[in-house]
Amino acid sequence: MWAAVDYLTMTSVAVKVPRIEKIAAVDRRAFEREAKIVASLRHDNIVHVVDANTSGTEFDPYLTTELIYGETLAHTMRWRGAMAAGQAASVGAQLTDALTAVHQAGYAHRDVKPENAVASHGDGEVKLIDFGLAAPTNAPDGRPFAGTNGYYAPETAKAYLLSEIEGLEVGTPLPSPASDIYAAGLVVHEMTTGKHIFDAGLQGILQQARGQVPPLSQIRSDVPRSLDKLIRHMTAHDPKDRPTAAEASDGLREIAAEHRDARGGTVIPVQGLDRRQGPEVALPPTPAQEPPAPRASTGGLSPVSEVEKHRSAPALPNRESAASNQVRHQSSQGPARPQNHAAADPARKQPGQGRALRKELGP
Repeated sequence: MWAAVDYLTMTSVAVKVPRIEKIAAVDRRAFEREAKIVASLRHDNIVHVVDANTSGTEFDPYLTTELIYGETLAHTMRWRGAMAAGQAASVGAQLTDALTAVHQAGYAHRDVKPENAVASHGDGEVKLIDFGLAAPTNAPDGRPFAGTNGYYAPETAKAYLLSEIEGLEVGTPLPSPASDIYAAGLVVHEMTTGKHIFDAGLQGILQQARGQVPPLSQIRSDVPRSLDKLIRHMTAHDPKDRPTAAEASDGLREIAAEHRDARGGTVIPVQGLDRRQGPEVALPPTPAQEPPAPRASTGGLSPVSEVEKHRSAPALPNRESAASNQVRHQSSQGPARPQNHAAADPARKQPGQGRALRKELGP
């Protein structure tokens, strides 16, 4: 991803160019699909496409979007810690507004996470980015487990464990708006607590399959009951029990309006004191807690920014890992959490273990 200037309009833009020498034809098609999906969406909370050329005949394929001067929510959480409840609800309302437009257009984003939402420095407007894994809803696209470890919905995590780890023949979930809502609920949860919910290893996948999302009130006693209830609703184990993106946005917007202070900022409790954060005030990281690291997505085309360095980690069995798209002008993130969401268990091929896992996860 590069920052550039469009000399026709004299505006700053961001240019995404795939690494041609390292991608296969299927990845080129994925890049073309991403360009077409993003170009078809028009919403204030979705990154705007300026130009695209995916033919690869005269020029290398590229996707040009607006240049966002801001930082990802992952960067905010990493260096500033937990948000106040009203601020996290406001961020969540904008994120679910974007998802409403995506779902109404017939797509699922499939990689909703803090790294893929950017808040501008000026007005704090949140924009959803990186549609590399997006796909039409309720239709197979050859990437049944696309997404990022730590933000899988229970139905996806369960199918992944039984299919990819145990080798059992199970039905794979189709791209679904309900999975996006689940991930958005996790994002608001994490922005409110300042902590990742699930570990990056196999144990984290098991927890995701069981739907073990701790209540917000269990981690922060000052969280409004309404926000605690809505996040439980968004992260319900059964996808049928989750709200639509529009319903979630309405609820989050009401909570954000109710819990803003008189000066227009949000009250942030830090060690028993109230600190107020307005639009231009930066909150330093909490010294006592190591900030969480971003995670890498799998299953889609997403080149790594030169400013982000990742520790080496074992890749998924029979599956390539790809780092999440990080725009150099949008954030300067620290080392990423190692990708390890299919760590091989030496005992996993023992006879009967697949049946035991299926029994443990339930129907």
